[in-house]
Amino acid sequence: MAVHVQRHEDDHRAEDRIRYPERDLESHVQPPSHSAALDPPPIPMTVIWCWINLLPFTIDNQRQAEAIQEDPINKPWRPLPSGRLTPSQARNLMLVLYPVAVLTNFLSGGLKQSIMLLLLGFWYNDCGGADRNCLLRNPINGAGFICYTSGAMEVAYGSAIPLSGPLLRWSAVVGATVASTVQTQDMYDQAGDSVRHRQTIPSFLDDAMGRWTIAIPVVMWSWVCPWL
Repeated sequence: MAVHVQRHEDDHRAEDRIRYPERDLESHVQPPSHSAALDPPPIPMTVIWCWINLLPFTIDNQRQAEAIQEDPINKPWRPLPSGRLTPSQARNLMLVLYPVAVLTNFLSGGLKQSIMLLLLGFWYNDCGGADRNCLLRNPINGAGFICYTSGAMEVAYGSAIPLSGPLLRWSAVVGATVASTVQTQDMYDQAGDSVRHRQTIPSFLDDAMGRWTIAIPVVMWSWVCPWL
């Protein structure tokens, strides 16, 4: 019986590692890993690099009091609103994982990007960057994606990559594209965002105008990118 309970708890812990960043896997892990995959070397390590940087950020994001207020409405399956983890446990886990991430990046590469992601995450989660101003929130997301993409590429290539020429141009395009369209994810979350008084583009404008702020940049970038 004790073995069965222990195995059940271990299964929950493993599942929680997936559920914390579940919604961010397709956006934060797959695209940077695919960018790095343009030249075949260590693809598994690029996935690990993205994962180990994303996981403590998402834990920090979800342990905030405002997120705990929002998530029962928008994402009740997450570990905290489902009662599988307490805020203090989440904080302790985050404090362990951030040093692990920095050490991993020191050994694998992408250390500068990892430190920048840590600072951006602190601004976003702990200093109100995610809530107080939608015009500030979007560029923070764009800068984060530049760090994820360039960091994953450094890991794949095994050396630092100078951010210049075509790489600088395309990094800027990635950042600008994300910054101008990341409000897409806010359309689904409007009910919970209104409870926590988060200022997003659909809450600052309205639902219809928010959709136009997505459609116009998507059309623009779809036309611009092939010409770059």
